Amino acid sequence: MLMLSSQFTAVPILSLRVGGRIATTTEAIINPNNLHIDGFYCQPGNQKEQLILLDMHIRDFTHKGIIIDDHSALSEPEDLIRLKEIIDIHYNLVGKNVLVNKKKVGKVRDYSFDQASLFIQKIYVQPSLWKTINVSDLIFDRKNIVEVTDKYIAFQGPEVTVREKKYTTNAFQANLSASASTTSEYR
Repeated sequence: MLMLSSQFTAVPILSLRVGGRIATTTEAIINPNNLHIDGFYCQPGNQKEQLILLDMHIRDFTHKGIIIDDHSALSEPEDLIRLKEIIDIHYNLVGKNVLVNKKKVGKVRDYSFDQASLFIQKIYVQPSLWKTINVSDLIFDRKNIVEVTDKYIAFQGPEVTVREKKYTTNAFQANLSASASTTSEYR
């Protein structure tokens, strides 16, 4: 199941042992090498400094928040030696320029990730001002990523526009039939 990143800012972290909220997420920790969410920065209710909730300590995502066992699942950033390099990069995907065939098409507005694997799957792009006349949003899949840098993320191949998703039943069936015949040609 895909979840939008914008839904995971200020989300309660709930402890099974305590039976309630023990912290609140502030932002995701993204590994730019593979676009995986390695954890979340979080703010415990009783401390001033941020702690980190690693991905392996998450038991479940619910409409009420992120479920973990207890407070011991939250770590000090200095204690996470293996994650130090990723923490130091402090990579944020939102706001990055998006290039297609070396041309800027817009900036990352949001992204969605798979709840089970925590890999970023779709990237939602706000088109450049001159493109917003024809298209309201662009959606890119992770399989079309060519390069990820600190300044931009480059894609190859077609993007899906929000307006392209509006199919009539006949158009959808025609696309389905066309793709089925194309697939059988390559078998």
